Amino acid sequence: MAQLTVKKAADRIALSNGVLHLAFARESGGAWHLAELRGAGDEAGNWVKAPAPLWRARLIYESYLPPDASSRSRWDLRPSEQAIELDGLTAPASRCTADVIEGADGVELTLRWEGIAPTDDEGETLDVAVRVTLGADEPVSRWAASVEIQGVHLGLWELDFPVVGGLNGDETTRALLPDGWGLEVANPGAKDELYRGRYPSGRCVMQLLALCGGADCVYLAAEDPRAFHKDLRLTGDGAGTVTYQVVQYPDDMGYLRNAYETPYEGVIGVLPGGW
Repeated sequence: MAQLTVKKAADRIALSNGVLHLAFARESGGAWHLAELRGAGDEAGNWVKAPAPLWRARLIYESYLPPDASSRSRWDLRPSEQAIELDGLTAPASRCTADVIEGADGVELTLRWEGIAPTDDEGETLDVAVRVTLGADEPVSRWAASVEIQGVHLGLWELDFPVVGGLNGDETTRALLPDGWGLEVANPGAKDELYRGRYPSGRCVMQLLALCGGADCVYLAAEDPRAFHKDLRLTGDGAGTVTYQVVQYPDDMGYLRNAYETPYEGVIGVLPGGW
């Protein structure tokens, strides 16, 4: 069995099982972000080049809904430009915390954003929790999230999770995308919108994609045997980094006072070699 190590400090937590290394950091007690993602060995480089949020959420707010909303289909109430958008780096949380549970078979890290107040309405808040599990013998980590809403005027419309951003996408990197028979894109960080595919469909035939470069590749997937509808998305910043995210659609999207827990796990790892 591989040796699990956990290093904890006030603003940095590192997890390693000898195969995969993850580190999360924050600035002066602020929001957590992924700081390191690398494989084993002294030659394994860090794929993370810049901080990025771990999640994004789009909310509906009752004051923005049309007067006849109660008599209309919820699918007609798609948020307009007035919809509230939050992310894990900038959300106005009253507190950000981290808890680590260590066991013989693995380690579980839970990051929390508590008391997020997206409006001026007193009592209208939400909490977001992100759980990352690293098994003792697995080359990948497993990610899950939950959103809890307190109050009566807010509703979750969409959740982007996991969001893994600031990843190296320079000229040494190739993106491998599940578009049709498969698509390879060189130097993906030099582009903007690289890929968005709705699973399941011909534009997204598998629930995974990869970034390959040098001695290893990043494996990014949704482990979802029930095939929930989702969008796999890869975007570049035009300056050498890329962001992976899964757009999730809650079953009760469009309703106020809802809550959401991801019904499947995101899987993120660094594997040796190429595709």
